[in-house]
Parts: sequence; structure tokens; C-alpha cells
Amino acid sequence: MDMGYLGHGRKDPHSQCDVSRTVGFFASQFPLVFHCASNGDLMGTLRAVQAILSTGVDNGFLYTVTKNLHSFSENQIELKQQFNAQPQFGFTYLDDMAVGDSSDTNTLLIERPAMLNYLRTAKSENKYPFVLDFAAWNTTRGLELITNFNSKQFRANTISGFTLQWKECLLELSHV
Repeated sequence: MDMGYLGHGRKDPHSQCDVSRTVGFFASQFPLVFHCASNGDLMGTLRAVQAILSTGVDNGFLYTVTKNLHSFSENQIELKQQFNAQPQFGFTYLDDMAVGDSSDTNTLLIERPAMLNYLRTAKSENKYPFVLDFAAWNTTRGLELITNFNSKQFRANTISGFTLQWKECLLELSHV
């Protein structure tokens, strides 16, 4: 399975940079390839994916720098093709994203309607060429799931089934 991994955060993978005086977020996006469990165990596959993602994969720094700043030579065609991989699936899950309004308090994302509406709009536009794009975040009403797809090859009940399965997997993973 080819997947794009997009990371936002102010993390230095090698703990050698002082990011305390930076403005905004570092953003990175790079492709990952996951292999499904041979026995078809969806939860086992998702746990393996979660373990791979939690390792950070250098937080995407090396991939981002190489893709955007490196000029590939003629004998690096194969390497260049790796950087042109197009993911088929997009997954977004926001849980405890806090936005600091002052030094005293943190405002949760769910308490910022404008930011939440922006996320909904951005996801509905499906800017990335994903066949399926799943998004989920916590709201005051509970877990909100949004599924977008840019292909006519799916029936509505198929998409509903995918979304229901993803919801069940998220709920199970959140209890681990």
C-alpha cells in the first residue's frame, strides 16, 4: 500500500536544533509503503502501521530536503522516481491538538470553530490526488469522520462501509 505521510510539528529528529524561536510549524510529507498482514488481519496491519509511524522516520526532514533541494543526475533516475510516488490514500486524525492562546491556558482545537471549519473545507476540496481521503477529529459532539473520494468507481454504500470500518479501527486503537 502506497501512502503519503504528512507531519506537522516543531520537532527536530536529531535534537540538534533549537526550534523554540521558530515561527509556525515544520511540515513534511513523504511516501511510505506498508505491507498488509498475510492473514488479512486489518487490526494487525493498522497496529504495524502505527508502530512504523511512531518511529518518526526522521520526521520527514531528509525526504523533504532531498526532494526540494537536490538536483538529480542522469544516473539517479530510480531515486528520483521514488520521490515522485503518488499516494492513493490519505488519513488525517487529530486528537489532542492544543493551540496556546496565552502562557496560562491552552485552547483545544474543538473549541476553535473557525479552525475546525477550515479543516472541514480543506478536506472537502480534496486537494491531494487521493483515491480515498479519510479524516477524523474530536469535537464536542464526539468523533467526527469525513470521507472524500475523487473517483466515480465507488458506490455510496462502499464508502460508508470503509468509513464505518475505519471508525471501528480508530476506536479500538485509541483503547490500546
